[in-house]
Amino acid sequence: MKLFKSILKFFKFFYESYYPFKTNRYYFAFIVHPRNVNDARRELPFFKYFPDKLLEIIINNIPPLIVSRITGLKSIHTNREIFGCMVSINLLPEKMLKNRNLAIKKIVKAINISKRHGVRIIGLGALTSSVSMGGKMLLDKVKDVHITTGHAYTAYNIVSILLSIVEKFGLERNKLSVGVVGAAGSIGSTCSKLLAKDGFKNFILIDVERKIDRIKELLIPELRDISPNELNIKITSDIQEIKNCHFVITATNAPETIIKPEYLSEGTIILDDAQPSDVDPSVLEKDNIIVIEAGLVHTPQIHTHFNFGFKDKYDNYSCLAEILILSAIDYNDHFVIHRANLEAIDKIKEWAKQLNFRPAEFQNFKEVISEEKLNRVVSIITKKIK
Repeated sequence: MKLFKSILKFFKFFYESYYPFKTNRYYFAFIVHPRNVNDARRELPFFKYFPDKLLEIIINNIPPLIVSRITGLKSIHTNREIFGCMVSINLLPEKMLKNRNLAIKKIVKAINISKRHGVRIIGLGALTSSVSMGGKMLLDKVKDVHITTGHAYTAYNIVSILLSIVEKFGLERNKLSVGVVGAAGSIGSTCSKLLAKDGFKNFILIDVERKIDRIKELLIPELRDISPNELNIKITSDIQEIKNCHFVITATNAPETIIKPEYLSEGTIILDDAQPSDVDPSVLEKDNIIVIEAGLVHTPQIHTHFNFGFKDKYDNYSCLAEILILSAIDYNDHFVIHRANLEAIDKIKEWAKQLNFRPAEFQNFKEVISEEKLNRVVSIITKKIK
């Protein structure tokens, strides 16, 4: 029976998306894609009978589909419920990065499907933002709809998690070393600026070789302007430099894991915002290293009706939360295109408070992080910085 229901669900996605007389009216849409074949199997169990290679081909050739109805959001002005939808473009990360033109075509098609259902504002999730240059490549291809990347609220939540640990244990910011993997990107660069603003001094900024000049020419001058005191910054393309960090923020668009256990020293806390994850699953088995899925926020009463695999049914991605916030306040313009600025972050964090959104409980796809493990790892950090 479960198998039969999942097959019916698959065909329902097509009906919801393409039936010409369907009258569902949505205010917002969140554009997503499967991170791997297991995402598809979790949502549609009948896919478990397909081998990986065949399922990859099937997923990459399915057109964009509305895969869920988002409920529970209410306008802060009228208290009326605002409905949204989640639309999957159905491309796996490797395919998106190898064929960006195809990815853009599917994103545009997903947006046009959304518009036919009444959508007025679009949130870009996971790699749909990076392959479209933070939405810049979409502006001349879609009309009468507004776009945001989710980068402002995501960066704010990542830094909020790091700050909450630092403040809880009384760690001295000027003694901590923070590694940022993907420092040239929107999330990585914005987190770096927020941390410099909050008094952190020691940074190891890491990205691929071709992006190093972008860090030197764009990010470094901004960091120097933000922090009135001297910063200790190392710029490198060698990811093994994270061995010298106490905290690591990782936010790349790599289709495969890049952070291996041998690159890490004990007493490291990793804030992983990459989708798919940058962190090799074997790292999660380490007792003296913590990996936190950093882009999660608790959104009370919001039902996505989609199985992301989070520990609480009201936990959602920060980039989704950003579109929820903008919809609730009836925001009527593009919000964050390409890169977030600190002004946008100041706005979104205040609006989020009105909806009682907050960082989710510390977790990753293996476990909820226990107080015992947090205490153990932070105690190692404390000994290192004495």
